Amino acid sequence: MDKLILNTRTSGKPSDCLVGNVSLRVLVSVLIFVLCGCMRTLGGNSPLKFSEVSPSTQPLKSVEIVVSRAEYLKAVGNEHLLATIRLVPILKSQYASSSSPEYRLFGVRDGSAYHLLGLQNADIIIAANDYIIFESQNFPKFLTLLKDEKEGTITVRREGNMMLLKVRFSE
Repeated sequence: MDKLILNTRTSGKPSDCLVGNVSLRVLVSVLIFVLCGCMRTLGGNSPLKFSEVSPSTQPLKSVEIVVSRAEYLKAVGNEHLLATIRLVPILKSQYASSSSPEYRLFGVRDGSAYHLLGLQNADIIIAANDYIIFESQNFPKFLTLLKDEKEGTITVRREGNMMLLKVRFSE
């Protein structure tokens, strides 16, 4: 059986101990990173609110949208219009200010649920009801769940400007 040898040659503090030639602090950081990644992959990540993790350096332009519930239900039921939508992940550089995922929207057609909610082609989807969208397939699920609500919000970036689309359903 191999023994794990802690070397306290540096300052003698436990945080500066070496395991082999690797700092204990680095080892713990890597372990936490791996565990968090596994939890996210397995669906164990907690929902994150955009307002809690986003730097508030850019003001949100608020847009009020009123949608007929009957028209929205018809649009959500139209599988053809829903199937034409593509959410493409945006790859970010290591210098990007936000680490949360973002998706560019393509294929928005007139009369679709996306169009009724005020979304446009090339919008960047950031959050739904203030929760960050971690996987692109979650946003269409949000649209389906939204049909039973009185209102909802979608945070997007459009032409470089942050926007909050506030959707309210009329009967």
